[in-house]
Amino acid sequence: MSPDETAFKRWEMRRALAAAGFTDIQITPFDWLHPRVPAALIPAVKFGEKFIENCPVAREFSGSLWITARRVR
Repeated sequence: MSPDETAFKRWEMRRALAAAGFTDIQITPFDWLHPRVPAALIPAVKFGEKFIENCPVAREFSGSLWITARRVR
């Protein structure tokens, strides 16, 4: 957590990767465990994130993105 952090949006990231010459772009949101979650709540968050990651709107607010792409040379 720092003042210069920003959120990534899948559609913006996909557009930027495509403009840079990448293809086969796959971006998957995951991880809902925020660094400030109290230790006692971590098991509940880890359990609940499996459901949230499958909810089309809510998953866009995940904490991380898994990105794979291919760059043609």
